Amino acid sequence: MKKLISGLVMATLMTASLAALAEGGGDTLAAHNAQRIVQINQHLEQDARTATAQYAQRVNKPMPEIEDYHYGMGLHVAKLVHVSPAVKYCGNVNNLMSYEDSKGALHLVRYLGEGDCISNR
Repeated sequence: MKKLISGLVMATLMTASLAALAEGGGDTLAAHNAQRIVQINQHLEQDARTATAQYAQRVNKPMPEIEDYHYGMGLHVAKLVHVSPAVKYCGNVNNLMSYEDSKGALHLVRYLGEGDCISNR
């Protein structure tokens, strides 16, 4: 009898949990993930801007605007200045890279990368 009651309680709790997800409980998780990726991307961009600005000031070059990478874009990297570090996140993140090209111009490029997710290993 005790096992039957325990089983009924467990079934009721599972049904209630599924009903909560069906009624929008999953929306809370999606909103949290969306907020987290915005924060991650803002942090990566701020770090890249800071590192690039410090380098630009040190070598007396103008601070570049962020360029979004597109397939086939010629990069001509002569000297790497900054690359976004790996981020522990299961999903895509906006990585940034700054570099000097073969003519000495400074560039800051944003590209889509994959977060360091435990399931990617």
